[in-house]
Amino acid sequence: MRGLPRYSKSIGSGKRKDVKSLKTDPKLWVDILPQVHIGAINWPIIEIALAVWQAYKEQGVTPIVTGADDPAYVQRGVHDRALALDFRIWNLPDPARAAERIREQLWEIDLKYVVLYGDKNHLDHIHVGYGHDKDVHLKYGE
Repeated sequence: MRGLPRYSKSIGSGKRKDVKSLKTDPKLWVDILPQVHIGAINWPIIEIALAVWQAYKEQGVTPIVTGADDPAYVQRGVHDRALALDFRIWNLPDPARAAERIREQLWEIDLKYVVLYGDKNHLDHIHVGYGHDKDVHLKYGE
């Protein structure tokens, strides 16, 4: 057991190696569609944004958030708890590779992260969330 989730630590604590790069790298950029509502910025969202940015950067693409916790978009689950983001894949040369890189990076932090791409519900976007029900990994073969 890992104890408390890593996102519970303070931004100013200086104990997280990724906070420095997140705060100082001027090229870190994630676009958000105008209609997307992000109601909270929390550690999972920051870690998701950083992992997605790094995976997309490898393919020369800026990530675009297409879904978050928008009232019209949310049905239930991690989106309405501000613990998931969806990212556009139209401009990615290899979305499957990007999804795998995001998964690798986030699983180094916590196995509660889920990255979904390629199944019937995730053909046009990559879903990245934190704290899904434990059967999501089994359902999607992860």
